Parts: sequence; structure tokens; C-alpha cells
Amino acid sequence: MADMKSCEGKITTLECMECGCRETFTERQFTFTDGLRCGICSGPVKPVATKPGEEVNNRRLNKGPKKKISVGTITVDIDVSNAIKGLKAVQREAKKATRALKEVEEMKLKYRGNE
Repeated sequence: MADMKSCEGKITTLECMECGCRETFTERQFTFTDGLRCGICSGPVKPVATKPGEEVNNRRLNKGPKKKISVGTITVDIDVSNAIKGLKAVQREAKKATRALKEVEEMKLKYRGNE
């Protein structure tokens, strides 16, 4: 009974609709077909009948570099001159606050020294 429910040994083959490349997956590796593409030509694939004795051959077993699919490029121009001016203003104020804090510390030491 457990053998009928086990997915061990079950295989699924996907065939590329463009180049005809066949890729075989075990059921543990294969859970969906939507969005899968051929590892060679990036064409769409469809599930087909697995030939008897067909070896498991898939891209997970290949150690080569993965193909990256690019949808295009984006160019972004950002004007940061106002941001830089703002950061410089913040820096000036921080320096002023640091100077004021040092003065307070000096006055505190003088006050404690007079007691």
C-alpha cells in the first residue's frame, strides 16, 4: 500500500518545443511545469511520455554556470545635489552641537572644581 503512494522511482520527462532537448526529473525534483524553460535554448517545455530505461538527466545535476535571463536594462538618473547640501548642513549643525557639548563639559568641570 505504501508503495503506491511513494513517489520514489516515478519520473517525468520534459521536452523542449523548439530544440527537442529532453530533460528527465524524478518526482521529488519535479513539482510544476509552469515557467520551466529549456536549459539549452530557453524555449518552452512540455511534459511527454518517458521512454523505458531513460536516465535521469536534468540541470540540477549539471555543475556548469546557470543561464541568466535578462528582460532588459534600466537607466536611472538621480539629482543628489540637494541631498548633499542637506547632509553638509546636518554636518555643520552636528559640529556646532559637539562644540556646545564640550563647553558644557568644561563648565561642569569648573563648577565641580569650585566646590
